Amino acid sequence: PACASGIVTAAGGLARPLYTPRFTAVAGASYDWRLPGAGIILTPSASLSYRSSFETGSAGATIYTGEISAGAGGGGRRFPANPFDGSVISGSRGGAAVLVNAGIAMRTDDGNWTVAIECFNCFDRAYVESSLATASYLNPPRSWQLRLKRVL
Repeated sequence: PACASGIVTAAGGLARPLYTPRFTAVAGASYDWRLPGAGIILTPSASLSYRSSFETGSAGATIYTGEISAGAGGGGRRFPANPFDGSVISGSRGGAAVLVNAGIAMRTDDGNWTVAIECFNCFDRAYVESSLATASYLNPPRSWQLRLKRVL
């Protein structure tokens, strides 16, 4: 099953990279909001990232529901599960994931002081990032960061 699963296909073309999602997308925005007379600038920010599902394990042997036929060469035998399509029964297939990060920063208009609070994986979405043998490794849980910066 690992034949031609690297950089080059058996036909000599470029292979699809292993252990990578087919689609990834990220969008983010921030806005500076100046508070008149206070000398302060507030900057709220947010980002949204998407990753499609992919095989996270080295075996790439996820089994799905749905019948598969061995065809005429296989005696027409039918098997109750297949390695190609349906719902996941077992294996290292990591599902699609959407993550949201957000934060707000407050800084002086002269740029000498900044204080910010940020949230990563704000909705505490868990998904499989990688796997080895029978162990699956999840992404980091929701986390918070508080930053204080002083420019001299």
